Amino acid sequence: MQGPAIDFGKPRRRLLPVASTACCVMVVGCGGSATSGSNSEQITRLVHDFAAAAKKHDWNGVCDRLSTQARAQLAVAAAFIGGSDCASVMKKANEASGSDSLDKVDPAQVKVTALRITGSHATANVTPSSDGDPTTHFVREGGRWKIDADPYTEDTSSSTAESNAAPSVPTPKLQIPERGFTPTDDGASYGIALRNPTAQDATDVTVQVNFIGQGGDVLSTENADIVGIPAGRTVYVGGDTDTSGDRPVRMQVRAKADAGADAGTVALPKTAGAKLLHDEYGGFTVRVQVQNTLDKPLSAISDVFAVLLDQGGHIVGGVSGYPENDIAPGSRAAVKLDGFSDVAGAVAARAFADGET
Repeated sequence: MQGPAIDFGKPRRRLLPVASTACCVMVVGCGGSATSGSNSEQITRLVHDFAAAAKKHDWNGVCDRLSTQARAQLAVAAAFIGGSDCASVMKKANEASGSDSLDKVDPAQVKVTALRITGSHATANVTPSSDGDPTTHFVREGGRWKIDADPYTEDTSSSTAESNAAPSVPTPKLQIPERGFTPTDDGASYGIALRNPTAQDATDVTVQVNFIGQGGDVLSTENADIVGIPAGRTVYVGGDTDTSGDRPVRMQVRAKADAGADAGTVALPKTAGAKLLHDEYGGFTVRVQVQNTLDKPLSAISDVFAVLLDQGGHIVGGVSGYPENDIAPGSRAAVKLDGFSDVAGAVAARAFADGET
């Protein structure tokens, strides 16, 4: 099913663009129904709602579940198959599709698997598929998931339509309310607080940390990637850096979100019980409980960070690590984060788990 590619290819390609795509769309369960439940539940429900609308020849209901870009591609397709608006184009496309027509799909047979959500966008395999490719794209618009156009479509007109699509959610500008580091024998232990002060979720966050020496040179650079930061939330990034024995005197931090998404789009695991344990041989361990509140397994390569706090609650260092194994949805696991150089003055820890699945 070519996913909501609504791939209206060039005239020489079969015009099942609208129909087949529509079929995909339908199978995909676009985002036009209720907004209750998890993102996964909403997308799955949309798939069935879309299929049910097509089964009843409710073409307005079908179009209501298409994204701005998908409808723009349908407008382009009207030049090939006729129709004055989205609903009439969908009706003509369905009639021209023969055995692949949307109204022949049984909503009860539609399946959504391999769902991957990244900020306000998502992809999933939706079956049955009329063209052998089950990949379907989704986008969250106005607080609802909708079937999106295939970003890889070959049709140049659809590319033009994309440039005219409605503007996306503004990209939040992140704040760094606190940072701190403590020099160690080999480099430094550091911690950072990142805050999203806006009413929108921040997605695909990148963090770069430079450690500066006495002469102004960059001694080392550390990078971190975070799935996102929910609206109004503060998260923490910690770790250590190796400066080959050169002593850093200050730290530069740059944090940037790649895009914005409606509040409630970014979901993150929960952390609790962060406990700092000093090692008699000079290192330390932060033990934290991670609860996977997502609807997919939390990856064993998903970052877990902790920042170290002094008696006054100020950040003086940090550490990072990973779960030993994937954490199943709804499950909890103990994660141990080990630091090999002690951080003087650290008495407590605060943790954060990224949501990579």
